[in-house]
Amino acid sequence: MVRRLIKKHFLTKEFVGYFIVGSLGTVLDFTAFTLLVLTDHRVMVSQWLAGLLGFTVTHMWYHYVVFSHNQKLKKTYFLSMFFSVIAVVISGPVLVSAFHLVKNIWLTKILVGVVFTIIVFIIRKKWVFVQK
Repeated sequence: MVRRLIKKHFLTKEFVGYFIVGSLGTVLDFTAFTLLVLTDHRVMVSQWLAGLLGFTVTHMWYHYVVFSHNQKLKKTYFLSMFFSVIAVVISGPVLVSAFHLVKNIWLTKILVGVVFTIIVFIIRKKWVFVQK
């Protein structure tokens, strides 16, 4: 199953584009997260706000440039937002819990970001940006 996922999803032009756009979104996310944490906002709230900002910017790139599909923006935005909000909300407590194990907020943020990026890519590829 893992081999099939790698062949089918990760070694594609879409995944490379997703990774590049996501990397730029990550820079934006980290910048917002850092500014919020440095201005004494709670870590979980900072995670949520920075994640939502990253989503908003990257979705347009995913819709118009990265994914090959025939869906309308209104539909992809709603579905992508739905899945991303769930991911961002879950990532807050996961980040806080993982921080207790790792003890380095920045390393924890990277690890949580990588895991959630892969999960959301698969969800978007399977259920959001589809050909119908």
